[in-house]
Amino acid sequence: MINPVHVTSSAIEAVKKIAKEKNIPSEYDLRIGRNQGPGCRASDFVLGFDKRIDNDLEVLMDGLKVIIKKSDVLFLNGIVLDYITRNGETGFIFYHENKGLAPKGEGNT
Repeated sequence: MINPVHVTSSAIEAVKKIAKEKNIPSEYDLRIGRNQGPGCRASDFVLGFDKRIDNDLEVLMDGLKVIIKKSDVLFLNGIVLDYITRNGETGFIFYHENKGLAPKGEGNT
């Protein structure tokens, strides 16, 4: 199965915790996608809870279902979703696996 995006274990744990705390219904999965703007910078990616539709790719990662619109797969290839603590702040961050984390304020914080 194609797996264009990697979700780290810390991001998986954070998503599961949020879903439980917010009482997200079980028919909703984590959707990772891209904004429809030009380019493929890390800041162009989005995530949220959504229901699967026919044109989605579904990937199971450590018990977490991740859904991706098939038209977004090419743009997400090599992207990592992580949950980090940096400079006293915590949150989700996207970055390209070959480029690593950008310094704060350079596109992926």
